[in-house]
Amino acid sequence: MAEESSGSLSRLIAVARDVRRRLLAVAGNRYKLLLVELREERDRLLLTVVMAIVALGLALLALLAASAAIVVLLWPYAPVATLVILAVLYGAAAGIIGLVLVSRQRSARPLAATLDQLAKDRIAITEALS
Repeated sequence: MAEESSGSLSRLIAVARDVRRRLLAVAGNRYKLLLVELREERDRLLLTVVMAIVALGLALLALLAASAAIVVLLWPYAPVATLVILAVLYGAAAGIIGLVLVSRQRSARPLAATLDQLAKDRIAITEALS
């Protein structure tokens, strides 16, 4: 009987070691996936910021030139109305762009693959332990 319980104990230890090894392998894979996604998000964010700065700079120059042309053309007819209309148009455009930006940020799901995989892992582990 002692040999039988010793054999069961050694099998149990072997299974526990195998489970530990597999859990460490899964954790290592998830960690690598997280690192890859973090790098991708960092690169995407950096590129987005650089492109946004360049686009804003160019848009500001174009808007300044167009505004100056409009003001020069309409100054003899209605100088104050021209400036007020331009200010209202710019304010409305800024508000719309701000709303679009907020909407996009709320709908973004960073690290989606990592979070999905962790949810699958949690379900698999829960089922395995049940």
